[in-house]
Amino acid sequence: MKNLKLMMVMLFALVMTSVSYSQDVIDTYEMSYFESKPTYNISASEVEDGKTSFYIYAASADRYSDAVALIIKSEQLEKLKSVIDSAKVTYENWVKTAKENNVTELDKEISIDKVTFKCGFFTSSWHFDYSVQLTSRFKILSSGECVLILENKSKLVSGSNKYIDSDGFFMVFTSSDEIDSFLSKLTLESVNAHYEKKSSKEDLFKD
Repeated sequence: MKNLKLMMVMLFALVMTSVSYSQDVIDTYEMSYFESKPTYNISASEVEDGKTSFYIYAASADRYSDAVALIIKSEQLEKLKSVIDSAKVTYENWVKTAKENNVTELDKEISIDKVTFKCGFFTSSWHFDYSVQLTSRFKILSSGECVLILENKSKLVSGSNKYIDSDGFFMVFTSSDEIDSFLSKLTLESVNAHYEKKSSKEDLFKD
């Protein structure tokens, strides 16, 4: 059943690619928070005039939406990464404080700068909310593990139909290393490298 759902999410990602935007998968990231350790795609369109858009797939918080993607323009990228990095610093401090004071239960929002972006969610077709805000939380799980949660601040609402909405997305990181690994994959250099490699392979098969 899990494999079937994963296949559906991958299919939805392909539909989004072919119908809405021209994009390739440039990397993936893992959420080890889940027992199955699923991986999520990071896609991007080819860089033109120094600009691109990243499509960062995340876990869906809505059982009726099988796929959710944060859509980040390249000019928004450093702001997003900076906000996540600042949340990571607070996360690290609170992990230390929790251990030093034997705190075993906490679910607290981390204050971050406002960052707004576009988000796509799939129900029977793709819908887009054009003004999504990010929020972050620090949580100590029953296992004692401390996690950083990134999620949408409010429900996602379709820009074309206000009656279609979604609970949104969430991303859970279990360590600073996981956060750093994720952020390191969001670069223009990685996008350029992917498309240059793709182009060089295609050049091998000219008429």
